[in-house]
Amino acid sequence: MKSGQKIKVQVPGGSSRTETIPPRHKWVYLNTGQPAFDIQCPTKPAPVVVAGTSSPYQPQQPAIQTASPYQPQQQQPPKMQTIRIGIPKGMKSGQKIKVQVPGGSSRTETIPPRHKWVYLNTGQPAFDIQCPTKPVAPVVVAGTYVKGGGSHVVVPTTQAHSSSVFSPWKRYEDMPAVRYQPPVLALKDAPVPPPNMSFVKPSGRRRALIIGINYTGTRAALRGCVNDAKNMRNLLLRNNYPNDSSHIVMLTDERGTPGNYKPTRANIFKAMQWLVQGVSEGDVLFFHFSGHGAQVPDRTGHEADGLNETILPLDYQRQQITDDELWGTLVYPLPAGARLTALMDCCHSGTGLDLPFEYKMDTRRNTNRFGYANSSYPTNGQWIEDINPAHSQGDVVLFSGCEDGQTSADTYDQRQAGGAMTQSFISAYEENPYATYPQFMAAINSALKQRRFKQRPQLTASQPFNVKERVFSLVEGIEPNHNHKVGRIQNRHIRPGRAGGGGGGPMDAILLGAGAFALGGLLF
Repeated sequence: MKSGQKIKVQVPGGSSRTETIPPRHKWVYLNTGQPAFDIQCPTKPAPVVVAGTSSPYQPQQPAIQTASPYQPQQQQPPKMQTIRIGIPKGMKSGQKIKVQVPGGSSRTETIPPRHKWVYLNTGQPAFDIQCPTKPVAPVVVAGTYVKGGGSHVVVPTTQAHSSSVFSPWKRYEDMPAVRYQPPVLALKDAPVPPPNMSFVKPSGRRRALIIGINYTGTRAALRGCVNDAKNMRNLLLRNNYPNDSSHIVMLTDERGTPGNYKPTRANIFKAMQWLVQGVSEGDVLFFHFSGHGAQVPDRTGHEADGLNETILPLDYQRQQITDDELWGTLVYPLPAGARLTALMDCCHSGTGLDLPFEYKMDTRRNTNRFGYANSSYPTNGQWIEDINPAHSQGDVVLFSGCEDGQTSADTYDQRQAGGAMTQSFISAYEENPYATYPQFMAAINSALKQRRFKQRPQLTASQPFNVKERVFSLVEGIEPNHNHKVGRIQNRHIRPGRAGGGGGGPMDAILLGAGAFALGGLLF
């Protein structure tokens, strides 16, 4: 509806009257972005919009009990609640849908522009509306088109948990340094929710650890990893991650960085312990590493290729950080219902968090690696479980820049050096923040291929899920725990492999003491 058109409203006392929509400069906007305007009426419960009409309407005048002019009493505005409206298939922005709100009344809502849509875990688009709070929770009810008919569903918004159930989050500066102790890997039972529980309500709490290492002044020097860290932090800030040391920690070796924010092995472990400290169901975490990766022989017999993948801290000459240590610090401690998204932009990062499930896409002719023929239509793929899987309770997803046996590129784009995977990840998310997982991975893969990079990004997870229905988001979409047992299962003992054998990258050569070779700032 537009300025100058008339709308019928029901006012306190049960009477109705017609109001003219004022000029746009007098409009106000609700939290959902929906335009609105104010009217004056005798003090009663808040007016409710029941229908819109373009035909003239003559309201009945309410009876006045006194001859003196009415003086409205001041009252507190009603408390509002949000309900989430699922947009029926085939409907578009600007169309109208009739919904029933708490209390039994119905009203007509206009579907907002696409940039204001949100997406449910199933991938269905939706939008939020505000309505007065009632003592009972919102009820899922049927909605109908204003024109055209059809039955549709109003989906109540996810309600945040009470803050009283949360452990307070510490500032990074207040975290004690604790020596890493590997978890006991014996299998134990884990609670699993009922099958009808499809997702976990987000708590609204978000936390991120971002690491970028250029190794300046060493044989391993890179150019763009600190830029990657800064760009990733900016992406998270744009997605409402709070910018303080209780919620975002960034470790870099940029000149002038304080010692406790340098990405040494000790500081990285402290920061990882900070990331999972006090985490509760509904919390959303993010981990990003841009730097060097390598491989070392696995002496435990767990790894399918006989090698542990590693990341290299600033003081890598002393000791690397293995995927077993990353899993034991970041993944295993997470409670059920907590979400961790990780991005590892380094060589040999395919299974960099030692997650038990890898998603293998259909690689048939005319189909790209992530299941999209001509980047548009999904085909088939499947989750493949590791031969010696390590299970946990949290909902963890890792996007890695390449396969275990590949290298990742440090490149130059838009007048700035950076990791090819990080740049592609950020551009894919900002171009379509509501893509399903195959769509998102296809966009990353397409960006890398267009720039002639041979690395193939990987998707691994702590538990399988329906990739075609689940929308990737930095802030919501938490899967409940589906693992009945947590811990390490060793089905077969595998002999240690040889680091650098066949698919080794530049850091493998440096770490193995190979002769002079040019790193050139091109590989992680």
